Amino acid sequence: MGKKVTFASKMRETAKYEVLGEGENNDDDIESLGGVERNCHEQAGSSPTFPYQWSQDRVLWDQQLRKIQRLAWAEEIGQPVKWAKYDDETDPHYFKPDVFKSLESVQAAARDFKMLHNASNVRINGKHTTYMDFDGARRPLPAYVTRKGSELYSIRAFHQMHCISIIFEDIGYRVNNRTSKWETGHVIHCLNTVRSAITCLADATPISYVHGMGVGHTTDDQQSHCRDFFALREWAHDPARAVKWVNIAPEDEKDKYHEIID
Repeated sequence: MGKKVTFASKMRETAKYEVLGEGENNDDDIESLGGVERNCHEQAGSSPTFPYQWSQDRVLWDQQLRKIQRLAWAEEIGQPVKWAKYDDETDPHYFKPDVFKSLESVQAAARDFKMLHNASNVRINGKHTTYMDFDGARRPLPAYVTRKGSELYSIRAFHQMHCISIIFEDIGYRVNNRTSKWETGHVIHCLNTVRSAITCLADATPISYVHGMGVGHTTDDQQSHCRDFFALREWAHDPARAVKWVNIAPEDEKDKYHEIID
């Protein structure tokens, strides 16, 4: 909480980050891609000759999309990786061993957990990026628009944290003999989200019992080699891109967020 944001050592210290880093000129914006095909056609003064002209256009599109992706990755947030104590009580996301002792304890912990980053979203501020689809093709990533007109992207790490809160609440309600406020399908989605995050990370760090065989847990008192999650959170909380929400759902119902416009 309140941790200083640190960026990779080779990055500009004064850089201000958007969803996509600023480039040297406007050609880095994905909205300019619409002009790639048009410019090729207009220079010839006629419709393209297929398949030759179409192939040229596809090459230009691919070059532009790759350029955008490089920009998105050029200014990594939370780098460089460092050793961090994420598995102890100094981590504000830590769940205490007795957290399931009562429904009130579960609800209080869930509220605190969700308040740490408020939402999974950031404003795109007119900047777009791309995604890789299941067929291996890179495509423009559409923003989604709120009822109040904000254009947003979700951030994967925050969505994963959202899923942790859902799984936590689902277990906590059931342990205390209450009906879960989350549909089974949503909980399964979140289990698969966390599973995919683990397999994506594929952390091969060796761990063991450091206080004697069978004493405590195999992760006790061992730091993890991590990107700085708190730097990512601070980046997302920058007023330039932050989205404010309030949960208007009653305590025993699934979350329902209302966007706050300053």
